[in-house]
Amino acid sequence: MANTVGTNAIPPAVTVMPTVATSKGHTRAGAAAAVRPTGRVRSGVGLGLVAGALTRATSDFVSVCTQVDIVESQHDRDLSSRRVGALTRLPPPSPTQIAGAASTAYTLGGAVLRIVAGC
Repeated sequence: MANTVGTNAIPPAVTVMPTVATSKGHTRAGAAAAVRPTGRVRSGVGLGLVAGALTRATSDFVSVCTQVDIVESQHDRDLSSRRVGALTRLPPPSPTQIAGAASTAYTLGGAVLRIVAGC
């Protein structure tokens, strides 16, 4: 069936395969073609890594601050009601240390993946 103007015929699908030049000047097509990231892609990946680390640090900081507030409120209620065990209390974790540890872990994990990927 010929594809003519004004008919409802569906045109045949056209598949365009990306081609990449290899080190020897040959071209390879398809999904197996190796694409090396450019400087712009590398800097974008690096900025994404930093943004992710800061996001992780911020969320953990807020989470630990909230947890410390809850524990202190419960401790104050225990003291006011003279509950047994209200005097034994562990020191609360430092939100800054937790945020730093989370950010470092995120950055190191991302760095390992970048090294493996060759970015």
